[in-house]
Amino acid sequence: MRAVTKRMLWWIALAALTLAPVKIAVTAARTELVSDFRPTPHRLPRPTSPELAEVGFDAAGEHIRGWLRAPGKGAAVVLLHGADADRATMLPEAKILARHGYAVLLYDSPGHGESSGHATWDEAERAALRAALDRLTIEPGIDPHRLGVLGFSMGSIIALQVAADDLRVRAVAVTGAIPDFDALLRHQFRRYGPLSAWPAVEAARWAGMDLDHHRPIDQIAAIAPRPLLVVAGSEDATVPPTMTRALFDAAREPKALFIVPGGHHGHYDEVAGAGYEQRLIAFFDEALAP
Repeated sequence: MRAVTKRMLWWIALAALTLAPVKIAVTAARTELVSDFRPTPHRLPRPTSPELAEVGFDAAGEHIRGWLRAPGKGAAVVLLHGADADRATMLPEAKILARHGYAVLLYDSPGHGESSGHATWDEAERAALRAALDRLTIEPGIDPHRLGVLGFSMGSIIALQVAADDLRVRAVAVTGAIPDFDALLRHQFRRYGPLSAWPAVEAARWAGMDLDHHRPIDQIAAIAPRPLLVVAGSEDATVPPTMTRALFDAAREPKALFIVPGGHHGHYDEVAGAGYEQRLIAFFDEALAP
């Protein structure tokens, strides 16, 4: 009986050792898919301020839903949200810009909020930003030579990729910006080394993301000579300040870096207050001047 018990314990221990790595890998892959590629579509309540009109436009076969504030002084800024979010998360920046006379266009990326499609953070998202720029160029009162883009987190990747090639973008601001998505995943899922990092990376590839192309650190220099603003939190655990600094160092002048003391990943308006507003407005006022 004692021999049988020992054998059973040995098999149980062996099974545990075998299944544990599998559980770690599956959990990492599932976590990455859910957090970045499986948003739940939903309807958004209409904001009361600033005055925003519902707009829709098509991009690469998908219908994109957004909000547009009518132009004031002729310049306009497109705002891109991050993963597992929607356009409402960019309302703080939209309100700041609207207070200072900017037209703003916020939209749900494909598969997010009220937009159709699936989230891949790849060509579909780039097509959506190009279509948003198209939409602004035909809006009465907006100067097509005074268009800017502001992207947060995953949205920063799309903002930098499109702006690198599309000269309609005259100024780029990125917040919580990601320099290299592959490296970011390996950092975020580093707890169990390759057992957790590799499945997360492969899950992103399986979802449709071309990780070899998702290296804004290699593309950011192409923004010059158009102005660039990089904003990050000093306590950001999602995108560490060292990554932000590396991205900024890879850019060429004219460029500016604003590290929000005590800031984390997003909500910079709540931490920096007027300082954040002043930085954004000073940047776009100079970059998009008539």
